[in-house]
Amino acid sequence: MDVLLFPSHLDAFIERNPIACEQPNLENHQSIAECTEKYYHCLGNRLLYVRKRMNKVYMGGRRVPKILDRWSMDATELKYKGSGLLEKLQAGKSDSLTEESEHFDNSTAKILKHCPVKDEYEYDKAIPVVIPTKKDQKFKTSPVGHGGTSFSTNKEEALARLKANPVSGFHDSQQAVESVSKQESLSPSNSQETHKVYSTSIPENESYSFMMENNSIKCVELDDGKTISIPNRPSTSGKLENSSVINLVERDLCQLPEEPDYSNPYFLFLQKNTRLTQIPDSFFNTMPDLIFLDMSDTKIKILPSSLFKLSKLKVLMLRNCFRLAKIPSEIGNLSDMEVLDLSGSELYDLPDEIGELTLLTHLQLSFYGPDDESEFVHLPSKLISPTFLSKIKNLEALNISVHPEDHRWTNDAEPIIKNVAELENLSHLQFYFPKVEMFEDFIQTSPSWKKGILRKFCFVVGCDVKRIASRVPDEVEQLFRKETQSLRFVNGNANQVPQMIQNVLARATSFYLDHHMKVKSLSEFRISNFRLLKFFLLRECPKIQTIVDSSSAGDVFPCLEHLRIYYLWELKHVCEAPSIWTSYFPALTHLTVSTCHKLKFILWESMVPCLPNLKELVVEDCESVEEIVKQEKERAIYTDNGVIRIELSRLVLQYLPKLVSLGNGLSLSEAKIDITGCPRFNLKPKEHALVKLMKRLGWLLAVLVFSILYRYFFF
Repeated sequence: MDVLLFPSHLDAFIERNPIACEQPNLENHQSIAECTEKYYHCLGNRLLYVRKRMNKVYMGGRRVPKILDRWSMDATELKYKGSGLLEKLQAGKSDSLTEESEHFDNSTAKILKHCPVKDEYEYDKAIPVVIPTKKDQKFKTSPVGHGGTSFSTNKEEALARLKANPVSGFHDSQQAVESVSKQESLSPSNSQETHKVYSTSIPENESYSFMMENNSIKCVELDDGKTISIPNRPSTSGKLENSSVINLVERDLCQLPEEPDYSNPYFLFLQKNTRLTQIPDSFFNTMPDLIFLDMSDTKIKILPSSLFKLSKLKVLMLRNCFRLAKIPSEIGNLSDMEVLDLSGSELYDLPDEIGELTLLTHLQLSFYGPDDESEFVHLPSKLISPTFLSKIKNLEALNISVHPEDHRWTNDAEPIIKNVAELENLSHLQFYFPKVEMFEDFIQTSPSWKKGILRKFCFVVGCDVKRIASRVPDEVEQLFRKETQSLRFVNGNANQVPQMIQNVLARATSFYLDHHMKVKSLSEFRISNFRLLKFFLLRECPKIQTIVDSSSAGDVFPCLEHLRIYYLWELKHVCEAPSIWTSYFPALTHLTVSTCHKLKFILWESMVPCLPNLKELVVEDCESVEEIVKQEKERAIYTDNGVIRIELSRLVLQYLPKLVSLGNGLSLSEAKIDITGCPRFNLKPKEHALVKLMKRLGWLLAVLVFSILYRYFFF
């Protein structure tokens, strides 16, 4: 059995790798920058060797204990924080960063001291494939349209503002402090054509925008491009009245009045009040004509009963209300509802009455799922009714997010998929298919897919598992999800790639190949299917040895902009041989290679002229990489001034113990360079032998001319 840092082997491990385990010596009155730099490099080296041992366990088909995986995640996060701190210290800002440096040094010393080395762990279980869920990210990131931090203020500041701008309609100053006055009216349109409203009354930078025509709001444009019609409000003046819009966005409210002094508004915005935990039951009684309500990014736990009396409500936004666990059965009373957005709210279950909302066109759902199997006994036995979509025939956008290991979804997904496949107007779908067979049935029967109506999709196909540490940076996975047509194929274990996966891949612009244990080459997906890809992410595919092999021909990736490679332990070449390199990546702008231990170089020298748009190159934790660009004597390409070079805007080289040089072809004149843990690296590029010879001949010629002129004039 392969062990990882067991106490019986720890002494030998330290003896072989002393730099990985020794604590920095902080004596001799070293400066803050020197101490921080030593701690940073010590942490990086320890993390490098721990990851190396962990990878051996993964490659053996066994699992690493959670405590060690979590230590690796915490150490990685601390390392990246230290990278930014070190950059500031090297820029001469040590005086202003003393406290931050001390905090980093103490945190690093603590995490180095507590690296798990317990021998009771077993490594004989199947490897879990793991991804971060929204539950893990809810305090860090927010969905598109609801990002940013909440504005906060204290009571004294609020009272000061209140004196300057008195607010009427409240019984006391406390209510006034935690509420706001009515907003100004919408700016009247100067044109008869429909255009977006930019006004102080309507919040900007949300997942929706408002359109108006003839001084009246006509529709709401959602983030998927669809619109919701809003009827004109009767008005004696012919213009939108002041009371139609109540904007309470990001006001740091903690409570609301039971009987607000609002004159029956059409639109109410309460989002991003992160201290708001409760809404009085009678709050909406004075708003019978309310059409649009946004309470996203609040901490409400229960929806007030008066909400379900709003018979004219068309849009209800409850994004990221993670304390909202249940939706009452009275939701069925809102028969005019067209948009219901509960993404990020993590419901325990969904009432059957949701099927009564037959006019729904946009539905986003997010369900809570426990990490511990014992928690299921405290949850409802049924996650969602298998037939809840049978009456909702007008859906255009559907998003259902569930916990990867929630067996309730696995049991109920098949009949739900059949109902989704019957939706003829579906243009936007985000869905998790726990089995490949379910995905194949959907693709074969869905009229919206066959007719090309389904233009925006995010499919997760395969048996997904909750992961403690993603092993892929969050920002990279967010870039993957930003594409309009994305496919994530996870935990594939079949000898052949399913034909339906290949067919869908041909229409995808973003592909995530995650933990496929059998695939050996991308040619198994049929190379021609990659022509539309803009983003390609590979993770934990232990048998892939090359990205582009000798069987590939033509323009394989004509649109690809991002190529991100993580934990391909057997990868030997990005491109197998220079002779087959033509124009595979003409649009490539970002290339990342991480933890590929058999890779000795990244690019062939002849690839350089074929990468005119490459701006960012990241290579990290690749212990065998000796140079970035591999020299080819017979294929070197020159200009009048030497070798053709790529003008990079960012170069990151981290923990490459064997890296000696960049090789030919990379220009660093204007690049932002981050080099860490590369002890043998020489920043000066290695000159080609012919270039050296030409320089020597030039010097000899200059000396010869000088000697001839000297003899001519002086003798």
